[in-house]
Amino acid sequence: MPRVTDTRRRLLEVAEAHFADKGFEATSLRDIGGELSIANSSLLHHFASKRKLYGAVLARIADSLEDLDDRFDADCRGDDAALLVLAELFFAWAKDHPRYVRIIARELLDNAEHVESVRHWHLEPIVQRLAERIGRGNPKRDPVVAIMHVVGAISYVFVGLPTIGAMTGCKPHALLHELARELPRYYAT
Repeated sequence: MPRVTDTRRRLLEVAEAHFADKGFEATSLRDIGGELSIANSSLLHHFASKRKLYGAVLARIADSLEDLDDRFDADCRGDDAALLVLAELFFAWAKDHPRYVRIIARELLDNAEHVESVRHWHLEPIVQRLAERIGRGNPKRDPVVAIMHVVGAISYVFVGLPTIGAMTGCKPHALLHELARELPRYYAT
């Protein structure tokens, strides 16, 4: 893994904000470098292309999910509760990483035409490990569908929170509190 310099860290943070707000296609290296007053040549010194920079952002997201993956084993209260534990852990992770949730949502929405050309899926190892564990808990449940449900539902809430709050007149923190309270009702087996 490359050494993380202060400039590299700042580039990744600014890139995360741009990718979360605008997606991969609408984000330009010029925008990222400009925000930091860094010339494109300097940015390209750290990341050879926008695709490489985006890959580094996805790797950071995967690294942050490794902690969730590690905690899953420690927190799991038996195989029957695996889906609820995943929902609780992903909810807590999403609260701590709202940009990452938006990037994942954009990746799922925007990546359809590029699927065939992707050579490395940064989140694949985590999804595979979680699917294996959830599959042990309930052999009648498709573990990949279960993961898609948890990640999709919780991500949608976080991505749509400003709009949902405005439409309903509810404060976003109140909606999140209610969602956290309701997780056992929806995800307990």
